[in-house]
Amino acid sequence: MSTDPATGAVTGEPSDAVAAHSSICYGNPAEPDFGARLDITIEGVSPPLTVSSDGQCRQQDVAGLVGSRQQSCGFTLLPDFGRGLTGGQVTLNGLVPVDDPAGSDNSAIWSTGLLGSIAPR
Repeated sequence: MSTDPATGAVTGEPSDAVAAHSSICYGNPAEPDFGARLDITIEGVSPPLTVSSDGQCRQQDVAGLVGSRQQSCGFTLLPDFGRGLTGGQVTLNGLVPVDDPAGSDNSAIWSTGLLGSIAPR
């Protein structure tokens, strides 16, 4: 198996489709708790649905792990009733290098929950 560096899709998996594109702007990651801004574009609907959200992140040391910290972030997606989105949540959990909240030391798990029909209207 190999991984597409542009999408993160693994060959041989059920789908190479990209579910979303996103970016995060971190506040002050020198603090254990800090704010962040998420911009996410949900693919699979036409036209794609773009939502922004202010959220909160937390980093903490992991016993026995040098140079990395565990990071968790949560973002609430506000309604876009014109597109059928009644709300949602995005969470991000993973290991990041110390002093690099946007980096990745292993893997990150993104979970996205959307409420509503999210269909073009």
